[in-house]
This record gives sequence, C-alpha cells and structure tokens, in this order.
Amino acid sequence: MAEHNGRETLDAFFAAFQAQDAAAMEALLAPDFVIHEADGLPYAGTYKGFAGWIDLLGRIGATWESLTPIIRHLFGDGTHFAVLMDLALTAKATGRSIETSVFELWTVEAGRIKEVRPFYWDTKAVAEVAA
Repeated sequence: MAEHNGRETLDAFFAAFQAQDAAAMEALLAPDFVIHEADGLPYAGTYKGFAGWIDLLGRIGATWESLTPIIRHLFGDGTHFAVLMDLALTAKATGRSIETSVFELWTVEAGRIKEVRPFYWDTKAVAEVAA
C-alpha cells in the first residue's frame, strides 16, 4: 500500500466509505484499529480491527434506515484529526428522524487509521429516536 499522509488517508477512507468499498476501507485501517461508540447509543461499544468496523457498520445499518453525514470541518496535524459533521438519521424501528452533530477524533499512523473517538452532540436524543 502506498504511504499516505494523514489527510490523504482520511480523504481516501471517506471516499471508500461513500463508495461502500470494503477492500479500500480495510487497506486504510491499521490492524489494531479501534473505534469507541458512546454507551448511550444503540450500537455502543468498542470495535476492533476491520472485523469490528464491519460489525459496527452492520449494527448502524440495522438501526438507521438512512444516515447522511455531511463533513463541516476537518483539520489536524498529520497524525491527529478533528472532524465535525452533521448527521441526518432516520430510525428503522420508529421511522422518526433526527438531525444532530458529531465531533470525532481520528488518529492516523503510518498512513493507516488507528483510532476513532466519536462524540455525539446528544446521545440521549439519538437513542430515543432509534428506540
């Protein structure tokens, strides 16, 4: 895999996510990748490696009929990045929708994504819409 700088890695990952290109996403995640979802969310937990990422996507897909992320700001120092995005969510179980914001901290090392820590603006409201 060609070495990317951190911003190029994130741009490539977001493009692969949008294209639903699992092979490209896997190539951009570190073997010890971890993402931490808040306890108040329907898909709470810590997910590890590419298998964990796929598990999380499955749980998110089981929760939301539609999920539209819009990245508003992305900035960082080459290794650590802050991503602020708006989310429009529609729950499968209730049919209700919510618009919210999520702030995420991303860590990129050696051209691969090592860690993501999402912080939802209002996890309680998100969970209530999903339930």
